[in-house]
Amino acid sequence: MFGISQINPNSLANLNRNGWTGKQQSAESNEKRSDSMKGKSSWTEESKKKFIQTGIQQGRFWKADDLKYIEFKKYRRKVYYWTSKNDLTKLENYDKRGRSGYHLDHKYSITEGFKNNVPPKVIGSINNLEFLLYSDNVKKGTKCSITLEKLYVLQ
Repeated sequence: MFGISQINPNSLANLNRNGWTGKQQSAESNEKRSDSMKGKSSWTEESKKKFIQTGIQQGRFWKADDLKYIEFKKYRRKVYYWTSKNDLTKLENYDKRGRSGYHLDHKYSITEGFKNNVPPKVIGSINNLEFLLYSDNVKKGTKCSITLEKLYVLQ
């Protein structure tokens, strides 16, 4: 009465638990799968250093201990403060906001605002905000969709 179900032959109680016994993936197959899941962590140390150095030279990012980077983080925090003060429901596509929907974008980027000494309140103003499709926002990166002159005209 206990153990194997007599009523339903497809019951989980009848499941053979050792169905994979003796079956293993080859070492080569395991290695390929492991490598494909590593992404950038599979880069050589030389490749990582070159990637970081190129990014620093192009101004895409700074070294973590760089004083300029510390100032940028403070600036970005102030921009986010002013951005959060806005009523975003007034913007088009607000209702479609989400991880894979639309992202809040600063038309004149925070990075460029920092480089050009634009006040955080101006960068965080409602006139500098829009919702972009997430893929377009990721492609845009730190590029600006408006000029500095137009940003000040919109204020």
